[in-house]
Amino acid sequence: ETFSPSNPLAPRDIISLATFFCSELEPLFKAIRSYKPDVLVGSAGSFDTFAELIAKRFYPSEILKGRRCFKFKTSEFEITRDWLVESSLKERLKTKAIVDFRADTIHLAAILVSVVLEKIPIKKIWRSKFSLREGMLERYFKKHPSL
Repeated sequence: ETFSPSNPLAPRDIISLATFFCSELEPLFKAIRSYKPDVLVGSAGSFDTFAELIAKRFYPSEILKGRRCFKFKTSEFEITRDWLVESSLKERLKTKAIVDFRADTIHLAAILVSVVLEKIPIKKIWRSKFSLREGMLERYFKKHPSL
């Protein structure tokens, strides 16, 4: 383990993590500079948790029911990130939208996403129910319906 962050995170932990993520993600940032994406799409895992937290705070309770895609603003993510980063593990474990096994890492994932967002000038984030693999398969079968 590279880090042993405090609970809740101290400012020095956030700086150390952001610095580490920036260094490790440099190949991604190079691609971002080249391709200039304008939307960040996440699927499963942490993005499901972000979507649950954001939906609960900013939208009607049923907004995620039956949806394959949920779009939210970076400002909504930032408010959610701030709460996650400032919260303790005990607080995250008490939050229904956070599954127990994700409570000890979701705040770290929020910092990682924030580092990426600093490099992408976007206003929207999408959470997709499909993983990249599923999306590619769906696209392939739509092009080849006889299979």
